[in-house]
Amino acid sequence: MDFDLRTSEGAYNFILDFMSWSSEKFEYVWNFECGKDFEKFWKNNYDRILSVNISDLRVLAYHIIGALDDCKEIRTNGLVNLQKAISGKTLLNKLLDQKGIKIDINSANIIVNEETYNINYDFYFNKDHFITDRERVLSII
Repeated sequence: MDFDLRTSEGAYNFILDFMSWSSEKFEYVWNFECGKDFEKFWKNNYDRILSVNISDLRVLAYHIIGALDDCKEIRTNGLVNLQKAISGKTLLNKLLDQKGIKIDINSANIIVNEETYNINYDFYFNKDHFITDRERVLSII
């Protein structure tokens, strides 16, 4: 089975095929049974999702990179993951720093102009409500 992440339509069609649902069934489940809540959708369909045999799955995706230095950094350091790109001595990290943005991977914080934002997924996972609007916004990062 092809899991096509190259377009939103491809991903949507994968879900329909995987779940053996029509688009109407998916829309009903997503909108009414789950209230457009991904965590609820995940919990309601967890057993089915776990049943996928990943050796039968082919993931189709694009990986796009960019460079502001004519690829000098890529030629010197090779391709690095995002965590290394934002925590190492990289052009991206320097540009973020110039804008007053620091990302602390270990503590899962983003610091913007000296104000700290917690982006730790586990902190927000399974919270039924949020104390502040700020927590509500950060929960989607």
